[in-house]
Amino acid sequence: MIKLSIRTLTNNKLRFSLTTFAVLMGVSFVVASFVLTDGLMRTFNNIVEDANEEVDVEVRAASTFDEVTFGEQSFDESIYDTVVAVEGVQDAIPIAASLKIQPLTPDGETIDTLAPVFGFSWSNSPLDGLTLVAGEVPDGPREFALDETSADDNGFVLGQTYDIVGAAGREPFELVGINKFGEENALAGAVIVSFTLDEVQRLDDSEGLIQYIDIAAAPGVEPEVLIDRIENVLPAGLEAVSGEVVVDEAQDDFSTIVDIFGNVLLAFALVAVFVSTFIISNTFNILLGQRVRQLALLRALGASSGQVRFSSIFESLVIGVIASVLGLGGGVLLAFGLRELMNSLGMQLPSMDIILAPRTIIAALIVGVGVTLLASLTPARRAANVPPIAAMRAGFRFGSGEGTRRTIIAIVLSVFGVIFMAYGLFGGSDNTGALLGSLGLGAVLVFVAVSMYAPLFSSPSASFLGAPLEHVPGNQITGHMARQNAARNNKRTASTAAGLMIGLALIAMASVVAESLKSSFRDELGSTMVADYVITADGDVDFTNQLAGQVAALPEFDEVSAVRSGNIRVDGDTKEMRGADLTILTDLMAVDVQSGDPAAAANPNSIILSQEAADDYGVVVGDRLNVEFAATGLQVLTVQAIYDNPFLVTHHMIDLSAWEQYFDSQNDSVISARVADGVSLTAAAAALEPFATEFPQLLFETQEEFRDRLEGTLDSLLIIINVFLGLAIVIALLGITNTMALSVLERTQEIGLMRAIGMTRRQTRGLIRFEAAVVSLFGALLGVVVGLAFGWVAVIAIPESIINQLSIPAVLLVVYVVIATIAGLLAASLPARRAARLNVLEAIAFE
Repeated sequence: MIKLSIRTLTNNKLRFSLTTFAVLMGVSFVVASFVLTDGLMRTFNNIVEDANEEVDVEVRAASTFDEVTFGEQSFDESIYDTVVAVEGVQDAIPIAASLKIQPLTPDGETIDTLAPVFGFSWSNSPLDGLTLVAGEVPDGPREFALDETSADDNGFVLGQTYDIVGAAGREPFELVGINKFGEENALAGAVIVSFTLDEVQRLDDSEGLIQYIDIAAAPGVEPEVLIDRIENVLPAGLEAVSGEVVVDEAQDDFSTIVDIFGNVLLAFALVAVFVSTFIISNTFNILLGQRVRQLALLRALGASSGQVRFSSIFESLVIGVIASVLGLGGGVLLAFGLRELMNSLGMQLPSMDIILAPRTIIAALIVGVGVTLLASLTPARRAANVPPIAAMRAGFRFGSGEGTRRTIIAIVLSVFGVIFMAYGLFGGSDNTGALLGSLGLGAVLVFVAVSMYAPLFSSPSASFLGAPLEHVPGNQITGHMARQNAARNNKRTASTAAGLMIGLALIAMASVVAESLKSSFRDELGSTMVADYVITADGDVDFTNQLAGQVAALPEFDEVSAVRSGNIRVDGDTKEMRGADLTILTDLMAVDVQSGDPAAAANPNSIILSQEAADDYGVVVGDRLNVEFAATGLQVLTVQAIYDNPFLVTHHMIDLSAWEQYFDSQNDSVISARVADGVSLTAAAAALEPFATEFPQLLFETQEEFRDRLEGTLDSLLIIINVFLGLAIVIALLGITNTMALSVLERTQEIGLMRAIGMTRRQTRGLIRFEAAVVSLFGALLGVVVGLAFGWVAVIAIPESIINQLSIPAVLLVVYVVIATIAGLLAASLPARRAARLNVLEAIAFE
């Protein structure tokens, strides 16, 4: 039986090659996600270790949570003198960092990057993570250094003068040095611009403040001993930690980011593998159906049903092993290809080692071998149950897939699928992994159930969808035959369309959610934002707090308020906080006040809450709430107002006077401004133009421009999602190619007879292509219907504060269906050409 299986594989090279390739693509994507994440993690870990190799102790602000994203609390620079005087300190450097400093390119533009721009103080001490590459270390005012990748990519030249944008605006600086971070300057697209300590503090408007003190212990002094000595002289609010802790925390931060990226890739890979399962099952069903007389003859000659089943499973095992082995190599190549793709998008990922961890190899085998074996079980069972005598009769076929048992199984799977999806969407568990796992399992069960239901209506659907083909000029006969062929074998049509259905369903669901999100955002923005102008920073980082006052001083504007963003803790849970001028909040934002007065909270002792937050805490206007701040600890604030609309302002707000008292970071995130009566938006834009020139990293947008930019960002994200889901579509199209090739083989004699009675080669090609188009159209429409259902459920599950309406992108979905149908036509080109080239006499004699 093993020899027979091997001979079967070698005699059907093309079909099994396509099947193996479909599995290989899924395996490669799984392997690539592991290889990429493992390689990047090792590289980043090594970089962090090298950069902190000389650091034994670090002094920093003590906090149990981050006050702001990408920012550290600062403390008084005088602490440095105290630390240096501690016994056992051999060397120490104060470090100031900023996200508000922007170098401008020779063209006067900001550096185009998806990552942050970091400003650092740099002294070229062994404790620094930066190494001088060319020039010299900045040593005075108006001097700066830049990392070598940013300098090379943006045309910076040593000795030339460039503008640097700080808190007070742009001013000229001389580029005196080029440096690098670690051996490869692996910054993943980030930019490092460095100055003297005094210059960083001046540009950041934080004179006298630093974020870290890195320390090297004297020979013979253990870091733990030095930590104890330093902490004895530190004031409250500061802590000393070992260099190992610094390294571990940095590596954990990198690991979190890389793991998210790797998990996203893995999710898309599993979608591709899932689609591959349908292709494998369909291929084996067709091949075994074509070999039914051969199998029956084996049974008649004494082969047991177990031997026949073993033969079928062995063939799938061979495909799985080959796909797994090749997938390991393909995954490595794909990992490096993805790295280069991300580098071309500006991420600048470092070189990485090839790591084939045992987990990766096991995953490849589980996916490659496991999936093919699982997909072949049902075809193998059916082959083993072939009645020897009946099967040797001409015209014997496997069942149509409309049996009662199949329908009952589909109903059970759909019920369990809905239950699992409902738990994943509405379960309310704190275990995110469990919710996502339940959601994924439910989706898989629903997809399988739909594919099992599909044969019940694939024949009438194919007949209906193929009807227009009978009216194509010059192709009425071939159109009629293609329509009948697609409708004749309902199970084959349904199985072939299943892969395309899954891919289109996921794309349609993503499109529905994205369109609903855009529509909700558009309506919420229009009903919430009263402000005419919004000022933000490119990359959504914070910026100087000096600009809001300057804009407010312009006669073209009436109400102007800075908005600040940070984190607090309430009852041990981290929450978002916004700070703004609460005396004019309702003039700039329609927050729908339910009770109280936001203006009454314009003092350091008050807070306003959304209705949702107030209900969660069980408070009303006049009650007191315990709020924990990272910089100043626990504070008791009085609730002065409750509002119903948290859109843009989140659920917790305090006045800027309170923000200045309780937060360390005093940077602005947004500036909202209302144009004065009688002033046009054109006049307001002209008044803001000098600020746009002075601060080119900021975006000065009208409400409409702000909305369009955020919608464009969402559209870009949808494109990226669709590109990755396109892999599933490609695999599904391979399935169509495979099915049509097998169909041509199965109908070789039929095609020969039609050619003999006058069908031309052109008509033969049209027959195969039209049939593929019907199958593709059926799969695409079924996918869109399922995707609409999934999208509707997702919109219901997402909180109303994010999506409050269902919006269907009808035109886009029609485009998807048209593209899928055309792709199906193209996928059938190779089988169609092969059918047209069949020798007529040999085809008639084929059995």
